[in-house]
This record gives sequence, structure tokens and C-alpha cells, in this order.
Amino acid sequence: MTAVLMLLVLCAVGSLSILLAGRTRCTPAAAPAVVLCAGMVWMSLAGCAGLLQAGGWVFFAAAAASLGLEIKNKGRGLRRALQSPGFVLFMAGSAFFILLFAARRPMFYQWDDFTFWGSAAKTTFEHQELYSTAPSNMVTRAYPPGLPVLVYLFEFFFSEFAEWGAYAAYDILALACMAAVCSGEDKASRPKNILLLGCCVLLPLFFEVGAASGVASAVYLTLQADLTLGLLWGGAVCVYFASEKTAGDLMQVLVMLAGLSLVKDMGLALGLVAAMVIAADLLFCAGQGRRWPVRLGRAAGWFGALGAVVAAGWLGWSVYVGKVSGQDRFDLGNAGDTESLGMAQMMIQGVKELLGIGRTQEFSAMGSAMTDAFFHRQVCLLGSGLVASTLVLAVLAAAFVLGDKLHRRRVAVYTLFSLCGFAAFWVFHWFLYLYVFKAMEGQELKDYSRYFLGWYMGWMLGALGLLGTAGGQRKRPWAGLCAGGLFCLLGAVILWRGQTVNNFTTYSATFYDERLQVKERAAAVNAVLEESDRVYPICQGNDGTRWYYYGYELDCELVQMYGGGYGTEADPYQPTTAVTLTDEATLGDRQYEVVADAEGLLGYLKACGATVLLVDRSDPWLAGLLQPYTKGQMENSALDAPALYRISWQGDEPVFTEIPLENTLLGAWASQNDAAASAGGSEVAAP
Repeated sequence: MTAVLMLLVLCAVGSLSILLAGRTRCTPAAAPAVVLCAGMVWMSLAGCAGLLQAGGWVFFAAAAASLGLEIKNKGRGLRRALQSPGFVLFMAGSAFFILLFAARRPMFYQWDDFTFWGSAAKTTFEHQELYSTAPSNMVTRAYPPGLPVLVYLFEFFFSEFAEWGAYAAYDILALACMAAVCSGEDKASRPKNILLLGCCVLLPLFFEVGAASGVASAVYLTLQADLTLGLLWGGAVCVYFASEKTAGDLMQVLVMLAGLSLVKDMGLALGLVAAMVIAADLLFCAGQGRRWPVRLGRAAGWFGALGAVVAAGWLGWSVYVGKVSGQDRFDLGNAGDTESLGMAQMMIQGVKELLGIGRTQEFSAMGSAMTDAFFHRQVCLLGSGLVASTLVLAVLAAAFVLGDKLHRRRVAVYTLFSLCGFAAFWVFHWFLYLYVFKAMEGQELKDYSRYFLGWYMGWMLGALGLLGTAGGQRKRPWAGLCAGGLFCLLGAVILWRGQTVNNFTTYSATFYDERLQVKERAAAVNAVLEESDRVYPICQGNDGTRWYYYGYELDCELVQMYGGGYGTEADPYQPTTAVTLTDEATLGDRQYEVVADAEGLLGYLKACGATVLLVDRSDPWLAGLLQPYTKGQMENSALDAPALYRISWQGDEPVFTEIPLENTLLGAWASQNDAAASAGGSEVAAP
């Protein structure tokens, strides 16, 4: 039933897209991306106003009205749309993902699904309000709301939150951006456009870094926003290239960049790059019959408008979050772990050091690390950023050769200004790693490949858009041959080095072993606790995964764990989500170990207001530390089921009283998935 409901939402998006294409210059291929971005912006505004559910009803009322108009129009808009390979890919591909995920029921399993993206989507759905104000165990609440409200929109008619629906919503947006690459409607170009669309579908698999080393592929089965960033800024540029560059056409781009700004903070940088590329094209390529002052004014005006929309999205959300949560999103981090640093401060300090003014050894070392990463850090199946850049430039070279005089100028302008954009993007990350990241994370360029995925994906999409609009009547077959060659190359590389065993269609049951265990345990805990309880977890050997799993599943509040008591005066206990408490004598090789004592741990339990102790994974040392305060036996090992203790206080000393809890294993889910795994089968969906 849920699959049918999501298919109805897909039809609503398709109906609005047909209306947009019929009443404006927007093509059927580009319309879905514009509609979805408009939906993200609209729902974000409604959520900020506290009217999220009402905003959803307005969206679907508009969809119903568009359907009525199309019926009155006797389906002419639908027939036109079905002649567009991009629109057909969007609708058919979206239906495929909905039906596939509805049947297989994939669950969240990646770290980022629980630290923010999945938790934000679930919290928004369950509380019918933005996650920034809703009660939850989320640690981070400040990221922009575009993707969580998109998930909310696609699950609007669901009775319960469906994790598979979140994956489907992300993939539907991805397909909409890919469809925009082939926005032209020339019938003779359909074979070429179909091949280009095939290339777009393969590109995320090509930029899958871990697949070459055997790691399970997360492509089309992830809630991380980096791929979406690249698809949106690249898709916006493609919509521009295929348009007639009128004010109405540029409004479509403006809507897409507004949606981009609400995906993730890095959307600000990528949106400004897209605005720069478009403004440069307006200046040097569009409006050839106009005088230079007129073209310059038009280009500057649209750069200002596009840039202002991107900046407004980031700035508006920052102000809203500061108002409702007190978080200062203008404070990016801490320089050298000692002082606060805002965006403007970071840029000023970075530019000064870049120009040699007060340059430090750390700045130079970071620059060397970033340069080395471009040549040696893997960002795609074939290797480094140098390889990926070479492939993009090869596609641009083909588009240049196959184009007429104006198109060649357009390709040259895009190449030049996108390279400038890449340089700015690269330098910006240089600053981020040095000034914002913790020292150790910055030195190792943490998540370098993932952060640059958005750039390379969008850059390549723009190149494919130019290849799609290249080639007149005589050169069209050569353009199709180039598209076919690229498709074969990508496919061969994916078969050679990609992940063909554990991917979005063939993932293993082992993905969810620990997740299912915690889900079962949390269900047992929820059955005996109240929502007002504050639970302190004992997860010895924990790397943070189980804390986030429990935080996602529990109905009551999960407090962070005691971090050792060596913090500042304002934060003396250093709360954390990943810690193993021990003493000097047993200090060993376990991850995130902290030397602790009873005074510090018990002091934190009282200070954080914990009412329940959840023993998930213990050990003899910690059990011995807490045993004197326990009525009964304190568990001292990994348990088949969690142990719960009610915390009461007699002065400064706690009393831990055991709460009866049914001692079960993972039940039917575990036995089914174990059987499937032993037989080499796929995951059995949790109900």
C-alpha cells in the first residue's frame, strides 16, 4: 500500500511537471527537477512558519489542479512529455526505485543516516514539524532542511515512517537532475540523449571510491547529500544550456539553485560557482546582437540575482536556526581548537595567508597535502582527481569539436570559468581543513573524496549537457558516437572495478545485523519506559554506532556518555557518543578509551539528570565500579538482551534498581536473516 501511495505522489510531481512544461518554456525533461526544487523551497518555508503539514496539502492541491487542467487539455501535455527521453527516464526510473525498495525494504545503516540525515527525515515525519524544533535524540540540528522535507513530501500520506521511502525520494531527485541533462526536444537527437542519460545513471557508480577495494556500494542507497549537491548544480547548468536564455528560462535555474542552497552548506559554494558560469555565458555567448554594456549589465544582474538566492537560502536558514535553537551557524568551528571562527574571518585569514601575509607552517603543509591529494587521492574508480578532471575535459573537447562557432565559444567559456570555480572550491576546502576541522581530521583530509564528489559530479553533468547540445545535422551522428563511447567506457570500468555484488540491488543481509539487534533491544526498552525518561547507555567498546542506533530507535531521551571529566569549566564532563571507560591498570588497545573513576561517572549521571541506566555492553571493570550501588547483580558482559536499572538518589549516592525486561534475542528477524545469509540470499525485510 505504501508503494501505491508513493507512486501517487510521483504522479503528482509528474502532473505538475507537465503543467509547467505546457505553460512555460520549461522542457518536459527539465520540469521535474524544477518542480522538486520548488517543492523543497516551499516546504522549507512552510516548516519554518510552523505550517509543514498545511504546506504539504497546498502542494498536493496544486497537483490536483494541474491534473484537472491536463484532463481539460485532453492529455496533449502528457503526449508531449512522453516524447521526451528525459521525462520518460524520470518517471520510469522513479517507479523502478519505488517498487524495488518497497519490495526489499532497505534500512538505514550508514553512520550519517543516524548522525543527521535519516534521523532528521524520521523526526520531521513523526512530529509534523522541522527537526530543528521537534523533540528527538539528534545531536546535530543545524543542517538545511531541503532533503528531509523532500522525504516528508514523498511520504506525506504514509501512516508510519518508511526508511526505504527516504532512499527512494533521494533517488527520484537524482533522476530528475539527470533528466535535465537532455532538456532539448529535437527528435533526431533522441538516440544521443538516451545514451547520455545512460551515462548519467552510471556516473554515481563511477565515482564510487570504496567499491574498488571491495566495500559495499552505497550508490542509490544513501542519504548523504554530497551526490545530490553535484547533481543539482550540474543539472541547473544543463537546464540553462538547453534553454533560450530568456528571463523565464533563468527563473527555472533560479529555482533549482534555491533548492541547492537548502541541501547542505556546501550548496552555497557550488551555487555561486553555477551562478558565475551562467553569468559568464550570458556575457560572452548569449545575446550576440546586443552591445557589450547591455550584455555586461544583464550578466551582472543575473549573477547578482542567482547569487542572492543562493546566499539567501544559506543566510535565512542560519538566522532561523539561531532563533529557534540558539546555535550560531556563523561560527564555523575553532581555529587551532582555541578560538571561534566565522565564515568571513576564515576567508579573510585564509586569503591573507594565501597571499603570503603571515603565512604559517601549518598553512603551507595543508596546501601541500591538498596538492598531493589531487594527484594521488582516489575520487573515482579510475583514480585521482587528475584522472577525473582529464575525463571531464575530454568530454568538453568532444563538445568543442562537434559544435558550431557559438557552441565552441560556449564550451570554451564553461571550461575556463568552471576551472576557475574548481580552483576556488579547492582553495575553500584548503581553508576548511585548516581552520574548521580538528587538527587530526584536517591533517588526514577526512572524507576528501566524498566532499569533492559534489564538484566532479556536477562538473561532468555540465560537460554532458554541452555534449548533448553539440552537433548540427551533419555532426549529430558523431555526437551520438561520443555519447555511446563514454557509456561503454563507464560501463566497462564499473564492471571491472566497481561493486557488482553488494550494491543497491544485491546488498547482503549482513548490512543490518547490528542494526536489527539494536532495533529489537530498543523496542523492548520502549515497552517499559516513559517518554520522559532520560537514559544513560553503557556501551563499552562503542565507536558511536550503537549510541546513534539507540538514539534513533528510542522514544525517550538518550543522554550522551561520560567522556572522562577532563573538560573545561563550562563543560567539565566532556559528554560524547563514543567512549570506553577504564582505569590505568586496564588501559589497552580499545578505541576511544578514557580513564575514569566512580566519582566522575556518578557526578555526570546526576548532572545530566539520567533516570535509567541501559547496560548494552559492559565489562568486569565497569560492572565492579557500579556494583556497590546496585540492588542485585550488575551485568558485566555483552548481553543477549539489555539490562535496565532505575536510578534513584540518596544524597550524592545513586541506587540502581533493576527494571524487569523480557530477555529475548532478535526474534524472528534474526533467525530469518541468519538463514538468508547462510544460504547466500538477500536481506529479509523487517516489518
